[in-house]
Amino acid sequence: MNASFLALTLNLLMAMALAGCGEKASRGRTSARTFEHPKSEAATPPDQPLTPEQKIEAEAQKAAPFILRGEVHSAVTAYRVPEKLRARLQETNPELIAPRSTKFEVFNQHLNIRAKDSSMTFTAVLRVPGKQEEPIELTCQFDQSTAPWACDQMYPVDAKVAGERRLQATVNCLDTYACERVGVELFVVIDGKTESQLFQNQKFSARRASSGDVDESEPHGLKSLERPVPVGPAPARRPIVLEKPTPPTPAPAPAPEPEAEVSPELSEGELEEVMEDPNSAIEISAPIPMPRPGRGQFSIPGIETLRPETGGGVKAQAFGFHYGGTLRSGSELQGSGDGFVCRQRANRNFGTDMTIQLLKGAAKAMERAHPNKSPIVIANISKQGGGRLCNNGSCHRSHQTGLDVDIAYPSFKRNSDMWSLCGPGGCRSGAKISDDFDEQRFFTFVKTLVAAQGRPVIAMFVDAQIKRHMCQWVRNKGEDISNPNSPAFLALQAMKHQAGHHNHVHVRFKCPGNRDCRDATVSLGRGNGC
Repeated sequence: MNASFLALTLNLLMAMALAGCGEKASRGRTSARTFEHPKSEAATPPDQPLTPEQKIEAEAQKAAPFILRGEVHSAVTAYRVPEKLRARLQETNPELIAPRSTKFEVFNQHLNIRAKDSSMTFTAVLRVPGKQEEPIELTCQFDQSTAPWACDQMYPVDAKVAGERRLQATVNCLDTYACERVGVELFVVIDGKTESQLFQNQKFSARRASSGDVDESEPHGLKSLERPVPVGPAPARRPIVLEKPTPPTPAPAPAPEPEAEVSPELSEGELEEVMEDPNSAIEISAPIPMPRPGRGQFSIPGIETLRPETGGGVKAQAFGFHYGGTLRSGSELQGSGDGFVCRQRANRNFGTDMTIQLLKGAAKAMERAHPNKSPIVIANISKQGGGRLCNNGSCHRSHQTGLDVDIAYPSFKRNSDMWSLCGPGGCRSGAKISDDFDEQRFFTFVKTLVAAQGRPVIAMFVDAQIKRHMCQWVRNKGEDISNPNSPAFLALQAMKHQAGHHNHVHVRFKCPGNRDCRDATVSLGRGNGC
């Protein structure tokens, strides 16, 4: 063995050892999940701009810093909505109705997702009345390079059962890379008809809807938009020399950031009361959106016609729920424009394209109708990449998908921040609304939003006293509030009471239409609430 060959062998062994250490160090285990930091692509020179594809990938990695490399084993239960709510949703929000068959039952159902071999496996016991119980096992392969992780052709493992073409399923991992929320839709042929049922690892729940905002730390008085006086550099100080270097004191562990309070789950009786209250809205867990079943060798005949395609042609930006999701390739609302100005805070003005266009359009309509007034102030939307929006130790529960917006009430005075219509103490029943409140511009702005194509507003959270004030103001102006389709009626109907919204209105928009965004809040109350 010559010296050069020996040297080459040693170099290879060292390289393999170093690679093994690096891989081992980057891994960590949590319960049944194994995670690994995503591998970055070849570094781009700092003077070379990123391509659109590289920007999307960078945002995705920020939104999902850990990638599943092991497996997830989840118990998935049937998603069932109380009957009265189901009937109301059928009228107002049919897209939130999950498939539910009464022709079959399923027991002991579980979904296993293995990243190692890109497989998904669903196991259960199927019971059809009048037939013997049948253990079933269906599996499929999924593509880890695409989002979301899903499959539309899950077939029985047993070749004989698969050939009968009577069982099929679809699977969706809502939060790609982690698969914390998963759903399975099972299709079963019974007496020549295809029945289906949705299963997911999060059961149905309902709460009183809230904006998810937390108290702002800034004072709520009016603020001028004038530029602050520039401040010069601080005078230089003589350095302090210590006799002996003092070891740095370790920083204390940061306290967990408080989040907006979550209201308790509603009983069926309480849910019915909220459904009849025009000034309330509910927040439901919502069914996980499922892919349309695909057609393949073992597919149920005609299954591809059972579900309409969703999200066709819509840019995928908002993922997940308002209170638990991400924003990818979002648009940034620039500092100012026709009729609006952004509150000066970094990385809080990102939203879906739809959100930004609606805000600009409503502000511009307000400016045209009432020119030469102080601009409306847009505060929080979402941060780039979405997720939790925090400030000074407090975190919003919402503002995660670019579909929630905090907007200061328009004022006759020039202001640059949120301000209280009832004074620093907030609004109480009978509190006087400030004479600085410009109701006319506020109502023009919100009417433009609610009457936009597709009626994109789910709810606008305001304080109850402000809602009462607006009801009286609208009556005095002679607006048409008897017609349920008039912009004035829709604007008042959208205003939902939530305490603490005396200094801003929180507008929540519907998902723009892409498949993996889900509306969590539903406004079900009859009438306009006045």
